[in-house]
Amino acid sequence: MTVGLGPRCVAEHRRLQAECLQCGYSCCMATLYVRDLSEEALTELKIRAARNRQSLQAYARTLLEEEAATPSLEDVIGRIEERATADLSATSSTDEIVSDIDHGRRRG
Repeated sequence: MTVGLGPRCVAEHRRLQAECLQCGYSCCMATLYVRDLSEEALTELKIRAARNRQSLQAYARTLLEEEAATPSLEDVIGRIEERATADLSATSSTDEIVSDIDHGRRRG
């Protein structure tokens, strides 16, 4: 004799399973709420998301991830300053390069 689950048991199982999945998703993903966004900005974001065939959430996530991946102006300026003040004595001089080329030509 096979004993099946009753409809109430199945419904409860599905509810618990959905709850577990939601909890697991929430635990590993950050949530960001944006308050006081103007209607005009919201409307424009929805239009742009639709043009890209994305949900508003997916579109906003992409924008935020791209922004986070872009170096800040301060970082860029810092890198430029590091390069400008780098010790150039560690590199070969023009005379050394020409000498190495001549030496290579004489050998080959």
